Amino acid sequence: METKEALREELKKRRADVSLEDRKTVEDIIADNFLEAVKLPSESVVALYWPLGDELSTIALAHRLRDSGHTVVLPAVETEGGLLTFREWTPDVPLVKGRHGIMEPPTTQEILVPELVVAPLLGVDDAGHRLGYGGGYYDRTIAGLRQDGGFLGYLGLCYSFQNVAELPIEEHDQPLDAVMSEKGVHSFNRSAA
Repeated sequence: METKEALREELKKRRADVSLEDRKTVEDIIADNFLEAVKLPSESVVALYWPLGDELSTIALAHRLRDSGHTVVLPAVETEGGLLTFREWTPDVPLVKGRHGIMEPPTTQEILVPELVVAPLLGVDDAGHRLGYGGGYYDRTIAGLRQDGGFLGYLGLCYSFQNVAELPIEEHDQPLDAVMSEKGVHSFNRSAA
């Protein structure tokens, strides 16, 4: 089995090779699939991510969720090696560049606890293990959210080619409840997501 770093490099290259036109098509398909497949209680708080580089964008999904009466939050990295906090995203409040160059809502936006977390990824295996960038922010945060009542699930967004048979995992890695690609939703039967 390849190391996590080797897999990261290989999967980054695959994702970078996707044309802008194909990326936009997949983003629209995923937004449609999400709204059709994920049944959220009314007025849910959903954590999305602001795309960095060639990550699949959740911007169209964010607008559609807000139009459906849900609250959208984006992650913020407050401290090195810490947990993510989630601040409300509204289209009228400009984002600011946070730690690691990731765009996030300013500190004036309310911090909320999400009921569903949607995360970017570089790869996902057949058991739902997610390969991220190696910071562990999502793993630590999801571990805490899963201990609280009312958490609906942890969902990854990716291209179908980002699926690999098996990833090297560590004890602290938090598996996804489901993954969504242009081919639909695959649930790992861990929660309601």
